[in-house]
Amino acid sequence: MDDSIEKRYLTDFLQSLALQRGKMAFLPGPRQAGKTTLAKNLLKSFGQGQYYT
Repeated sequence: MDDSIEKRYLTDFLQSLALQRGKMAFLPGPRQAGKTTLAKNLLKSFGQGQYYT
């Protein structure tokens, strides 16, 4: 996780969910909520995967 971004409560939940399912994820939410940052940080922590917009 990027040290400049405060760890949020959803990060742990999404990591455990991704490990259980191992499939594509859709992150809905309002603009500027941190969806892209969260997705990129999760991919970085797993060391694999693709990010598409």
